[in-house]
Amino acid sequence: MKTVRHGGRFMGRVQGVGFRVFVQNVAQELGFTGWVKNMADGSVVMEAQGDEARFGELKSRIQEGNGFCKVEHMTFEFCKNVEGETGFEIRR
Repeated sequence: MKTVRHGGRFMGRVQGVGFRVFVQNVAQELGFTGWVKNMADGSVVMEAQGDEARFGELKSRIQEGNGFCKVEHMTFEFCKNVEGETGFEIRR
């Protein structure tokens, strides 16, 4: 297993619809660590770290949404891995 970390930004109907909790649940289910946070511009950002082979599934499940949110645009970039991180948190 190769561990990588990606930073993502999501735009669309992603605030006030349970999107951060949804992302946290999906990430935890797939074994990722990291965080997710609302931004002042209405977007949501996250960093997720885990098995490189599972990132495609993480991205597609976030894109599908939870029935309340609607991701209209998302971008990802590689980030530096964080040693010792154990959970996936919602940041304020």
